[in-house]
Amino acid sequence: MSMSRLPWNKNKGNLEALLGGDFQATVTDKPIQAGSAGDYALRYAALGWPVFPVYEMKEDGGCSCGKPDCSNPGKHPRTAKGFENATTDAEQIRKWWGAWPNANIGVATGERSGIWVLDVDKKHGGLDTRDDLIAKHGQFPDTPMAFTGGGGEHYLFRYQAGIRNRANVLPGIDVRGEGGYIIVEPSNHHAGTDYVWEAEGDPLEGVAPVDAPQWLIDLIGLETERERSTSAPAAGADIPEGGRNAALASLAGSMRRSGIGQEAIEAALQAENAKRCNPPLPASEVSTIAWSVARYAPADDVAALSRVDVSELMAKINGDAPESVEGLEVINAAEWAGQEIEERQWLVDGWMPMRQTTALYARGGTGKTLATQQLMTAVAAGGDWLGMPVRKGPCVGLYCEDDRNELHRRQADINGAMGLGWDDLRDMHIIPRVGHDNLLMHFDSKGIGHLTPFWAELFNVLERVRPVLLVVDTAADTFGGNENIRPQVRQYVQQALTRLASAFDCAVILCAHPSVAGINSGEGTGGSTAWENSVRSRLYMDKDETTHRITLTRKKSNYSAIGDAVDLFWHDGALKTYAEAEALGDLPERISEQKIETDFFTLLDHVHDRQKQKVSNAPNGKNYAPRVFTRLGARMKPAITWSMEQWEAAMDRLLADGRLIVSGDPKRGLNLVRKGEQSDA
Repeated sequence: MSMSRLPWNKNKGNLEALLGGDFQATVTDKPIQAGSAGDYALRYAALGWPVFPVYEMKEDGGCSCGKPDCSNPGKHPRTAKGFENATTDAEQIRKWWGAWPNANIGVATGERSGIWVLDVDKKHGGLDTRDDLIAKHGQFPDTPMAFTGGGGEHYLFRYQAGIRNRANVLPGIDVRGEGGYIIVEPSNHHAGTDYVWEAEGDPLEGVAPVDAPQWLIDLIGLETERERSTSAPAAGADIPEGGRNAALASLAGSMRRSGIGQEAIEAALQAENAKRCNPPLPASEVSTIAWSVARYAPADDVAALSRVDVSELMAKINGDAPESVEGLEVINAAEWAGQEIEERQWLVDGWMPMRQTTALYARGGTGKTLATQQLMTAVAAGGDWLGMPVRKGPCVGLYCEDDRNELHRRQADINGAMGLGWDDLRDMHIIPRVGHDNLLMHFDSKGIGHLTPFWAELFNVLERVRPVLLVVDTAADTFGGNENIRPQVRQYVQQALTRLASAFDCAVILCAHPSVAGINSGEGTGGSTAWENSVRSRLYMDKDETTHRITLTRKKSNYSAIGDAVDLFWHDGALKTYAEAEALGDLPERISEQKIETDFFTLLDHVHDRQKQKVSNAPNGKNYAPRVFTRLGARMKPAITWSMEQWEAAMDRLLADGRLIVSGDPKRGLNLVRKGEQSDA
């Protein structure tokens, strides 16, 4: 295609203005280099195209999200809200690509960017459909065009109201409009090739999107007049009951995207409410709409939000209920066609989901506070937690049972165990609250929960820190209700904790003590089933008082399998896994002995229950236990690889302290069994 070069920029700015004249300026340790993905992202932002980071493909052919069975490799967002997080703000873009320098680039389509895209999918016959269209209607107009990594094509056109994200509008043809996004050069594709602009259709060289021909608009279809009338009343028309909240929220969103602050938004909404809403909404409800929308950063301005006034916040949260349930988001499921499916995000994969509350139960003295402080350390400094990788980022810990001196001493031990210095913990924020009133929610005589001023103060801390993790230790200190009243438990978890998880795109870990029944059953549950039902993940730490082995078990997970466990031990002020200690040669002698003894009983049970065989302590016998276990352990999955000498020493210790006994008739063959058991197997 031969194309003219048009000076097109939706924001009427230029690259130098957007970047402040400094291509290397960065808030990370990794400056944006010329020609890098981050440099491209900044250049797209200069066109007025909001961008966001997307997981890229690795050299080994896998998606950088790390999931071997990733359903959308190299195409799903790295940020929690995907294209909703897209921005043209240079500082935010530098942060993203400073953290993920190789991330693919997503561009939000629709009104925000001023473009819509005809997506031609080679795999589903889109190229044949394109050829048929050209044969019937003639060549597409000169407009930006890209070759996708999968052999398809993207044709970019100037956005027209009513063009929405839709899949398979024609065979092999999708539309990326309002509510969609595309991947752009120099992003890589799972097929092994890159996205690249056609030489004569490169928007970075000044080629501007043009209006699509009317025949193409007719083919893909626009949002109907009826749909437009229900989503946004005509300018100047009365807004009837049933559409007031949505109309005012839409107006507020438009103003916020232009960088207008809360006070100006509220003044405009109050005026519009009095003039057009029939009947008008209560003034307090209009104020709440303005406050809610103003909390979000405008698309082209991510200046830090101002501190939330505690009294104002509590009035809005605990005030009178609105007169109706207007403004509910209602999604027609068909609209999801063609939209990228957002990958579930985890703080610890399979164990702690983002935007949800995870409960961690343990008896006093088991080490739950230590475990959460180690988790915060790993998140803040980067690294593994109990052998598992975690999401790196800022974190906040609310500790109600320890003072600052105890937390300081514990952290010093953790730093030593993890080889960290204090400078590594700049993203770790600890709130010591022992001896204070720490209720986050209290309940009135009708059982209705009310968030406390302390909750609002915590909200303000999170607003400043923007954490990926919040630890609340413990439930007993922060829950002001009766756990036997299930609705109170649910209100607390959902409104006090999960509300924070959702507002800040973080994971919340709630520490709690199990009930006596929960301890005796081994399930570690609390005193009310409402706790179990209100969280999305529940973990239980238990300690064997004989061997001192600590086991962390996943007891509930809505998004992954249950029953997985990690064996831990306390050593030099920190929790370590048996696996990492063995690898480092740092397993204390008695801990090592206890592990062999546990493994001895594991294989003994296997021999008795699965193989229906005997093992003895007679060295010359064919069924001499250490010899049998040496061979059997090597075949187990995972393998149990102690030497025969170590098995012999473990057997001798177990016989000496009476935990293992010799059973049976010498004439018929001896058999080793646990104390209290007899077997003639």
